[in-house]
Amino acid sequence: MNATFRCGDVALRVGRPTSPTATQRLSEQLTALGVAVPEPIDFEPVIIDGLTVTAQRWIAGHGDPIDWAAVGRMVRVVHDHLLVEMIDDAVPISDPRHFPWWDFTAILESLDESPLMTSATRRALADVIDAHMSWRERIDDEPRVCHGDIHPGNVIQTADGPVILDWDLLCVAPIAWDHAPLIAQSFGPWQAGESLYRDFARGYERDLSVDPSAVELALLRDLAATLMRVRAALSDDGQTDEARLRLERWVDGSVSRPWSAQ
Repeated sequence: MNATFRCGDVALRVGRPTSPTATQRLSEQLTALGVAVPEPIDFEPVIIDGLTVTAQRWIAGHGDPIDWAAVGRMVRVVHDHLLVEMIDDAVPISDPRHFPWWDFTAILESLDESPLMTSATRRALADVIDAHMSWRERIDDEPRVCHGDIHPGNVIQTADGPVILDWDLLCVAPIAWDHAPLIAQSFGPWQAGESLYRDFARGYERDLSVDPSAVELALLRDLAATLMRVRAALSDDGQTDEARLRLERWVDGSVSRPWSAQ
């Protein structure tokens, strides 16, 4: 996890990057490919108590809706032209099967003490997990370098077009991995509207909205989001209402109001 602070025209990012200089080179590679990313500022990173502070140019949002077709075109460039061997060895490139928040069985077991976890709720979640255990077997199908976390919170629309943020979950996976979050946003409980994914797919020049693998990954992304919100509610009562809302979807299929990322 990272935190970002604004200081005039500079954004200070605090986190634990494996190699700040390698991350800067990745930004330069993406920019050379025509992918709009935050512009790093060339200064010596500051390390305090294991946390590293790096700097980027502050990105001013334009207020217009995100141009998802342009985002789709840039993600297609990443998939087609950013090869693993091009990326500095110091940049972490993950296998999604190792993301801890996708270890659904372990997370579910850790939530047994949650007051939100009734027997019916736990059974419904366990049934979903059991029905989709095979997702891991398909991660090696035609793998590409993927951004790993494409969603509205990681894109800023500027006067010059959209900028894609947060490349910390760079991974190797099928292209469906980058389509799935937006399928979930458009057709799932987030209720962002079908046009979001349709525009992205138009720019990408491929629509995976009925592709079984992409639809399954979208469903499981929603499951991960649910479990993590229930976990957050264990220590923060302010998360309880959203956690309860998300759990309803798995028990009876209801979505009484759109899910919130906040």
